[in-house]
Amino acid sequence: MIEIEGGFLPIVAVVGIWAFQGAVIGGAIAAYGSIRAAEMSAR
Repeated sequence: MIEIEGGFLPIVAVVGIWAFQGAVIGGAIAAYGSIRAAEMSAR
């Protein structure tokens, strides 16, 4: 674990940013997948 000056709060912030990025990326992948599936079913 990386030592961060200031205690616990910066760790919470970093984890929150990671979780937010993961949700955004996951949502983008899911949206892309659903669009591709719709294109396949439309043919």
